[in-house]
Amino acid sequence: MEKSGIFSVRSAYSLGLKLANLDRSQASSSAPDGERKLWTHIWTGKKLAKDILPTRRAKFIRKIETGDQCTLCDREMENSFHAAVSCLQARGLRLAMREFWLLPDEDQFTYSGPDWLLLVLDKCSPVQRDLVKLVLWRAWSTHNNITHQSGPTSIHDGVQSLLSMGSRHGKQNINPASKRVWMAPPAGWCKINVDGSFVESTGDAGVGVVARDSAGKVVFTAWRVLFRCASAAEAEARACVEGFRLASQWKPDRVIIESDCARITQAIQHGELEWKISLVRRDCNSVANDLAQLARRTVHSAVWLGQAPACVMDIINSECNLNT
Repeated sequence: MEKSGIFSVRSAYSLGLKLANLDRSQASSSAPDGERKLWTHIWTGKKLAKDILPTRRAKFIRKIETGDQCTLCDREMENSFHAAVSCLQARGLRLAMREFWLLPDEDQFTYSGPDWLLLVLDKCSPVQRDLVKLVLWRAWSTHNNITHQSGPTSIHDGVQSLLSMGSRHGKQNINPASKRVWMAPPAGWCKINVDGSFVESTGDAGVGVVARDSAGKVVFTAWRVLFRCASAAEAEARACVEGFRLASQWKPDRVIIESDCARITQAIQHGELEWKISLVRRDCNSVANDLAQLARRTVHSAVWLGQAPACVMDIINSECNLNT
């Protein structure tokens, strides 16, 4: 109930959250690592919904700031809605995530009054609701990092972090329009898929590598745990290095390196050997991604010739069938 004594939509939402959290606190943790759902720990969206995030507008009202204009885009007053939704960097993050997650239409992310967030979430499926809250949380975190010049600030870092969290907690909700499959290389070529896995909150990281020929036969698989890794971009770069190292060691005649990290594929320069590097969608890089997570979870590194671990064989076989 509000201070005015009126039981509003916002009051009902707050009551529902309290009851849901009470149910979770009384239940045992069913996650393998004893961890409850990520979203109950990260963000319920309550501060965003009530416009009480520590924005420039809030600080201006308290006479901590001399102005309330957003310093990132210099277009609007920086309140909670602007920082998490309408600022250019927040819009850019949502646009990038639409390639991977099925999010609500952009016209739904409009300020329709104090209950705007409740109205957006009410139209979402349970999985989509969690993804929306994750994207809004990440947008606010990035906005904060840029403002205070600390932590990851790029849209790429935000995308990689969200994909890692979504994969880790089974909240993918892949956009069907963007679904792609791995494609076999031309005859005489070897395709090496590489991927990095990084958890920002702990610094845990790993890389995964899988090499296959034109028939889809596994040439080698590898996974390596990374220590002292600083970012998702570094994990992706070190995954590429591992792919090059193994390619040079086992000397395939012609090599294609595939990564789902645009920054890395654009930065790599051509060498003397005959090889190619290409940017692919994340769903075309599933085997390497799972191997990278295997290395990070088990804190174990390995290289297998001509075979792959059981945890990725179903994906490899399905991709081979799609290419025949």
